[in-house]
Amino acid sequence: MASIYRGEVCGDCHGEGRIERCEECNGNGTLTCDLCGGDGVRTLHMEGSAKSVPCICKTGFFSCARCSGGTGVCGRCAGTGFL
Repeated sequence: MASIYRGEVCGDCHGEGRIERCEECNGNGTLTCDLCGGDGVRTLHMEGSAKSVPCICKTGFFSCARCSGGTGVCGRCAGTGFL
């Protein structure tokens, strides 16, 4: 149900503003980087050679946006419960 003042209820936290058990990170607060697979280093293949370079994630992991890095605050609505 929409509110004139608050907007639509957030679908991620169902209007609660908090996510108790994050399905995205399983409650860890971190996700493995898809680019490097958690190594923090990527291999670039160019012109028949391979070169290892630091990944943009720096550590191989990044903070989960859905549960605000494990704090439980809904990242989609910033804890308000509404969009």
